[in-house]
Amino acid sequence: MTHFTFSARQIPMESSRIRIRHVEPKDYERLYEIERDQTTLHTWRYRGKFPDFKDYEAILWKQTRAILVVESQKTGEIVGYHHLHDVVDRAGHGWFSVYSAPDKRSTGLAMEGYVLFVDWVFANTPLRWIYAYVFSHNWPSFDSSVRKGHILHVGSMKERLRVDGELTDVHVLAASRELFEKWPLRIRMHKGHARRSEQQT
Repeated sequence: MTHFTFSARQIPMESSRIRIRHVEPKDYERLYEIERDQTTLHTWRYRGKFPDFKDYEAILWKQTRAILVVESQKTGEIVGYHHLHDVVDRAGHGWFSVYSAPDKRSTGLAMEGYVLFVDWVFANTPLRWIYAYVFSHNWPSFDSSVRKGHILHVGSMKERLRVDGELTDVHVLAASRELFEKWPLRIRMHKGHARRSEQQT
């Protein structure tokens, strides 16, 4: 459950294609369905042993500060979700995870939601850094941003976990408040939101 004492600032919670919002109990069945995908089963949380649905809510919220779902503007369907967890307040950092529905991974919708989510984190919490583990097969989604310096690649663990019977590398990425606020994609999304707001008034 979200519980920060912080002077929040207003930031966009939607783009032209998606919107993000805080999870509600009615969403758990959809999140459970997304997480049951074979690649997700091998995350740090499950290590290949997925819980029964009756146990899912308690596990979902373990060491969790916030969960925001990503909805398609066109269909209203939940296409993914973002998870802020393992927060260390005194150190000013936490960890995040990005989950995308298997059939939506090529659309970029969850990654668009990622930009809105990180913007929300830095606007609504005192955190200065957030980190993520990224499997090698998900690396292409982040590669461009890393090469351009908008996200930092801080390390790799070779052949750390087994996915579909094959050992895979796990990369550690970091997003800082300072770097993120200068990210051109974030700036473009803010400008696009401002234009749409003006058109609606």
